[in-house]
Amino acid sequence: MPDLVLNNIFSNSDPRSILVLRKVCRDLRNYIDDVKPDHQIKCIEISIGLTRQRVREVSLILMASKSSHHIFYRKYRNGTLVVCGKKKKVLVDVDYFNVFYEELDFLLSRQKSHLNSFRLNLTEHDSEFSKLLIRTLKNKNEFQELGVEYFQIKADKHQVFEILSHISPKTLTRIELHLAKPTEIETEQLEFMDRFHDTKELYMENIIILGRVECFIHLSRAEITVYRVTVEELFLLKEAFLQNRDFKHFLLHYRHFVDDGISYLRRTILENRRLRETFGPPSTTNNKSKEMEWYFKIPFTDDALYFFFSYQRSRFARVPLSAVPNFSV
Repeated sequence: MPDLVLNNIFSNSDPRSILVLRKVCRDLRNYIDDVKPDHQIKCIEISIGLTRQRVREVSLILMASKSSHHIFYRKYRNGTLVVCGKKKKVLVDVDYFNVFYEELDFLLSRQKSHLNSFRLNLTEHDSEFSKLLIRTLKNKNEFQELGVEYFQIKADKHQVFEILSHISPKTLTRIELHLAKPTEIETEQLEFMDRFHDTKELYMENIIILGRVECFIHLSRAEITVYRVTVEELFLLKEAFLQNRDFKHFLLHYRHFVDDGISYLRRTILENRRLRETFGPPSTTNNKSKEMEWYFKIPFTDDALYFFFSYQRSRFARVPLSAVPNFSV
């Protein structure tokens, strides 16, 4: 078959069809590997776990420009069961994980455009996959880093940061990190913050930051947890967000607001006084729940900075001045 005809076929084939064509014969496989047709994949989602029947499986979702596919790779007797929609195929004497990884490696290593989203759930049977995925990303990075706009991962600490370190910072705008269990991390360990300084959105679950919050002030949207926060740090955030034109929303959770060592009542009275001295009289106060709210005019805009405080969390948000209660700014 002439190259022109083959190339026309590939240009009109979705990623799943190209994966199938590679298995037709050795010549066609070699030609596809040499030509490297653009898969035009927009989103990839991978989840590793068990079926209801407690059978090991990998779920792979591919969304391309003109198609989407949900493929399952399951352990089946002495081989692998591949399920895509209503189509099922049994591969004898091959491991389900190796079948999945070979196809993923082929897709990622030849992905020419950046992904809109890349989501990984590695909370089950994940250690081997992490090593293989990192190897694929390293091999790809020798030629071109994998570009992703939105990256989400659920795994343990080591896997999260190791895989993240091989994602290109050039296109990444949003990061979501979910650890399998609560883990405390020193601020100095967040090396990725320097690499992804242009990323505007960051969400972290089960990650408790031990240290100050200065490395997060450039973000436009974020949800993080720190072990302890002070009035001075909250004031620093407030001043930074008033100057950040891109700022939208920042939710800060904490286990401790102030140092221990004094009674709860005494601590509450002292910190309540410090908050009022630092931020001024609050717009609203709930004495029962110890919650307070402030509004601050954002210079040269028609917006205000909303600041909510409690002894478990604080929230900053940009709101229109029209939504601010009278006499609150």
